Amino acid sequence: MPVQLTTRVDEATRAQFNNLCQHLGTTPSNTLSILVKDFVNRNGHPLTIAPPKVIDSKEARKKMFGCMRGQFDLPEDFNEPMEEFQE
Repeated sequence: MPVQLTTRVDEATRAQFNNLCQHLGTTPSNTLSILVKDFVNRNGHPLTIAPPKVIDSKEARKKMFGCMRGQFDLPEDFNEPMEEFQE
């Protein structure tokens, strides 16, 4: 039977975590469940504690494949040769 774990982080960290999870197509709850299970399965090793990395959610979005889907339309003749190159 699943139980609930509670932790506290600052608001900015929570917002970044939620944004990253959304960009990765998962939920914060699922991500934390994976982390806890992996930690237990490895007896806490290898767990690397790295210095915090500041991630700008706008920068992360720029790098995400397909993030501009629906933002613009391509003309019907997009793949046709340009008039300047037709003979």
